[in-house]
Amino acid sequence: MSKATSTYFNRTINRLYGIIEGLTIDCKLNDKEMAALYNWLESHVNLVDVEPFKGLWNILNDILADQIIEVEEKEELLEWCAETINQRGFLQGPTEIIRTLHGLIGGILADKTITVEELEGLQDWLIDYEQFQDWWPLNELGQLIEHVLEDGKIDKNEYKILLTIFNDFAESSLDTVTLHDEEYMFEDHMKSLSPFFKPISSICEIKPQICFEKKKFCFTGPAKTGKRKDLSNMVIQLGGTVSKNVVKDLTYLIIGAQSSPAWAYSTYGRKIEAAMEKNKEKKSILLIQEEDFINAAVKKGGKEILPEPENPPFILTY
Repeated sequence: MSKATSTYFNRTINRLYGIIEGLTIDCKLNDKEMAALYNWLESHVNLVDVEPFKGLWNILNDILADQIIEVEEKEELLEWCAETINQRGFLQGPTEIIRTLHGLIGGILADKTITVEELEGLQDWLIDYEQFQDWWPLNELGQLIEHVLEDGKIDKNEYKILLTIFNDFAESSLDTVTLHDEEYMFEDHMKSLSPFFKPISSICEIKPQICFEKKKFCFTGPAKTGKRKDLSNMVIQLGGTVSKNVVKDLTYLIIGAQSSPAWAYSTYGRKIEAAMEKNKEKKSILLIQEEDFINAAVKKGGKEILPEPENPPFILTY
C-alpha cells in the first residue's frame, strides 16, 4: 500500500469511527441518522470489502432491504456500533483525534438537530482526550459546551452558535471537487469518491502584495495573532472595510493561522469553499494567510497587536 493510499485509508477510517460515535452518542438512532450513514458509505463504496466498512455495509443493507426499519433492527445496529467503538479503544494522537472529531460532529448533525444528550456525550468525549484540550477546535468546543450546559438546556441563541461552529468544522461534501485525489496516484481500488484536500498553504497567495485602501476584507477561522475585532480594526485603520461573509466585492479572505491543523485533516471550511467557488466565476478573491496579512499591515503602518494572555477567559461572541 502506497503512502498516499495509507493516508487516505487512515483518514477515512478515523472519520467513520467519528461518524458512528456522533450518530450513537446519545445511545439512540433515528431513521434520518441511519440514512445519512448509508449515504456516506455509498460515497465510499470502494472500501466496502474492508473492515469495519464491510460489517457496517452488510448490516445496513440487511436492515434496509425491505425499506422498513424495525425497532429491533435499530437496536442491533446500535449494538454493533457500540462493540466496534469499544474494540477500537482510545485514539493515540492529535491527527487521529481531529479527524475523528470531524466525523463525530458530522454524525451529530446528520439529522439536522443538536440535543442536550448529544452535547453531554460530546462533552464526555472531549474529557476523554483532555490532554489535547489546547488544540483547536477541542479547546473552543469544550468551553462552549460547558457554557451551554450550565442551565441544562439549549436556548435559541446558543443553538444558533452551536450550529455555526459545528457546520464550520464538520466534514462537508462539495458539489464539485475543487482539489481531488487523482494527482496522488492512489491504487485504483482505493480511489476516493470524495474530495481530498490539500494544505491551506497550497491554496493561498505566495508573497502577496496586499493593499488596504478601499479594499474589502473577510476573516475566517481562529487567528493566532489576536482577536478578530483587533484584526478588523487594523483593516479599518488602514482605509479598508470588513465583511462578515464572502460577498461579491470581497478582495481578501484572511485565514486564521490556528485553523490550518483542522482543515488539513478534512475540510476547508465554508468561507474558503465559497471564495473558491466565486473565483470560478472570476471574482478574484485572494486567499491570504494570517501571517502575510499581519506583516503587510504592520509594514503599512498598522498598529501591532499585543499577544493574548495565556488561557484567556471564554467569551460567547459568535
